[in-house]
Order: sequence, then C-alpha cells, then structure tokens
Amino acid sequence: MGKLIPVFLVLLGLGAGVGAGLFLRPPPAELEEEQAEKTTAPVTADIAGLELYEFPSQFMVPLVVDGRIAHTVVLRVAL
Repeated sequence: MGKLIPVFLVLLGLGAGVGAGLFLRPPPAELEEEQAEKTTAPVTADIAGLELYEFPSQFMVPLVVDGRIAHTVVLRVAL
C-alpha cells in the first residue's frame, strides 16, 4: 500500500495539470476575431496641459484594464 501513494500523487498531479490546461487555454481564433470587431478605438486625451512631477522616494504604477489605463497608484519602496 505504501508504494501506491507516490503513484497516486503523480496521477493526481497529472490530472490537475491537464484540467488546468484545458480550463486556461486561450479561446479559438473565431471568438477573438468577433471580439476584435466589437471593440472600439481607445479614447485619446489632450495631454498638452498636464505636468509631470517626480517623487523623490515614490513611483507611479498604472493599473491597466482591457489594455487601457484605468487607475494609477503611487507606491513607496523602503528597505
């Protein structure tokens, strides 16, 4: 019985890997083409009046949703 446990664990891991691969595979090309037709061009903003401020010990991280910047977060890293 003790020799069957490693075999069972290998089969369990293999099954979990196959299941995750099937679940996370990319959609077929037909669906991607349909979604590409439905999407609109991104909205561009006039950034001529914006100023840039460099933080001495912080940096900004953009949060991207659907290929567009949705929010920005200012982070500080200290060791």
